[in-house]
Amino acid sequence: MTIPPLGQTGRLVPLEEDAPRNLKFRKLLSSFYSAGKVRERMPELRRLARESVDAVISEGACDLVTALTLRVPGVVTMRDLGLPDDRWFEIDSLVHQALLAAPHDLAGARDHAQRITMALVEELDVRREYGTDTTDRSLFPLLLAGRVDGEPVSDEDILSMLYLILLGIDPVSSLTATALLHLEEHPSLRARLIADPALIPRAADEYLRWMSPVQGTARTVAEHVELGGRTLRAGERVFVSWASANRDEAVFADPDTVDLDRDIPGHLAFGAGSHYCLGASLVRALFTVMLEEVLTRIPDYRVSDRAAVTWFPDITSFYGVTSLPVRFTPRSS
Repeated sequence: MTIPPLGQTGRLVPLEEDAPRNLKFRKLLSSFYSAGKVRERMPELRRLARESVDAVISEGACDLVTALTLRVPGVVTMRDLGLPDDRWFEIDSLVHQALLAAPHDLAGARDHAQRITMALVEELDVRREYGTDTTDRSLFPLLLAGRVDGEPVSDEDILSMLYLILLGIDPVSSLTATALLHLEEHPSLRARLIADPALIPRAADEYLRWMSPVQGTARTVAEHVELGGRTLRAGERVFVSWASANRDEAVFADPDTVDLDRDIPGHLAFGAGSHYCLGASLVRALFTVMLEEVLTRIPDYRVSDRAAVTWFPDITSFYGVTSLPVRFTPRSS
């Protein structure tokens, strides 16, 4: 559900399902993205981050977004969706076009979304025709064998869940790229993380709070309610701003500052309640391995052209850096 409404059919499962039904879909996905499963994948995630830096380290320059922060979660997501690694840029570009076209070109946005969906439909058809086996590490075996209320999960719901997972690529990238830009602008903070990499997982949560890569979510009011002295009426759309909550002075002292020593009481960058982000553990892990790789292997990176640093436009619910050109001391891979 979006503001303004995009007029799309269907809904994103489980994000746009209420409890208790949404919990049944979450249960299907939770084992795939559990903290334990993510720990098992850490060697894979580190290898991808290292390979991404290897590809550019001898050049002494790159755009850290396309070379690393977008590529790594993009490839991981392709593997989760059963798509070839090398399709990550093509598919994510379609996601970008759908998101950015939506406010002024609804037909174009739907067209891009349909092209993404067709790629997923083709993979679903292949799995249906040829089956899955123990070598299939994607979500398809899990979802095709899954049951909700005793019934097989419908194709529509499978495609909806896969599409929703695609929307997680950019928040991971923008979180990491924005943190890297901030660290370049704050040398003492960068030096501290280089000297003590054990602080990087803590930095992940502080940057999640500080920048909120998903700025908020929209909801439909179920019944008349008074909130903050205002009446919200049934059927009205409201925007729940995670970004605002994460800068709340009543909760966070000096909220506009990145403070690695902050005793974080619980940020809302992943939402809350029954819609808490299923991929939270994976997001933290991806941020950690990418930051470790940069700070270990190209620690002297610097922005090469500040005018070329780009951000998501304000029209989207995403926030953060989308292009980060840098230079660094060339090294052998």
